[in-house]
This record gives sequence, structure tokens and C-alpha cells, in this order.
Amino acid sequence: GSTGRNYHESTGMGLYLVREVCSRLGHRVEIDSAPEQGTTVRFVFDARPLRPSV
Repeated sequence: GSTGRNYHESTGMGLYLVREVCSRLGHRVEIDSAPEQGTTVRFVFDARPLRPSV
């Protein structure tokens, strides 16, 4: 985003962390972006119940 371009303190870790969390939970994140049109982010949740951990 513009914050990373304006302030060079950004780490770039945000989308990586989102992808890792979604992957570990069995969900998906989909991102579509087009210049001058914006960005769409979709979270696709797995509807299956979680198995209890042992």
C-alpha cells in the first residue's frame, strides 16, 4: 500500500502472515488488484468442523 511507499519502515510481513494463518487453518485468501480500480481481498473459509486435538 501507500504506507510502505511513503514510510520505509514497513516490513512487508502482513500478507505473508495472513497467508500462513489461513493455510494453517485450512482457509484461503484471494487477492485481486488492478491499477486505478483498487484491490479486492476475499477470505474463503472451510466449513468443515475442526477435529479436536489430542
